[in-house]
Amino acid sequence: MLTKNFKAMTFITKILLLFRISPLFILIACNNNAGNKISAEQTDKTNLEKTLSDLEQKGLASKKIIDTVFLGYRFGMTQSEVLAHTKNLVEQGKLKTDYSGKYYFEIDSKLGTKYKGNVFAEYFENKLISIGVIFNDEPNPILVFSDLADLYESKYGTYDYMDNPSKEFSIYNKIWIRNNLKIKIRSGISDALVDYIDLRYEKQKMVKDSLDKVKEADELKKGL
Repeated sequence: MLTKNFKAMTFITKILLLFRISPLFILIACNNNAGNKISAEQTDKTNLEKTLSDLEQKGLASKKIIDTVFLGYRFGMTQSEVLAHTKNLVEQGKLKTDYSGKYYFEIDSKLGTKYKGNVFAEYFENKLISIGVIFNDEPNPILVFSDLADLYESKYGTYDYMDNPSKEFSIYNKIWIRNNLKIKIRSGISDALVDYIDLRYEKQKMVKDSLDKVKEADELKKGL
């Protein structure tokens, strides 16, 4: 009788141990799957970055230079030249100013309304290397992105590169490479934009900005 009871208890103990251990195996398996998923996403991201880098290098290798872009802005303009050109565009009615003095550009939507976006510019060593328009007052950025995509595909053909940097949100990039010119349209969570970028100086500015941030951090530490 004692032997039977002992065997029964041993069997029950094994069952209990099995149920205690099983979740551990499930947890380990889930962690492994999550790790594999992250690894795959990192690999995909690396491959995409390599593809874009290859396209940029191919564009620069052509040696052909495109310097006149959106609304007649030219890469290499100084800030004062950009301001003077912008004021001329306002006089021509191609750009407008809002109540705060910001310059904005309008494009037609498929619904018959107009999207209004603010003009922005970036410089490297006081030379224009990027000019674009950001639409941050529109209720549906993905709709603006869709209309922009159709507009640019009708002009430049099918995009050369597209990615979805954030799988959790509707964030997309479409990019065209034309020699040294990179045209990027993006849909963000709260805005959409189109950007004309001079590839000859984009990486240089990124490096400089990174070094400036390090320098600012060092200066901040010294002041503590």
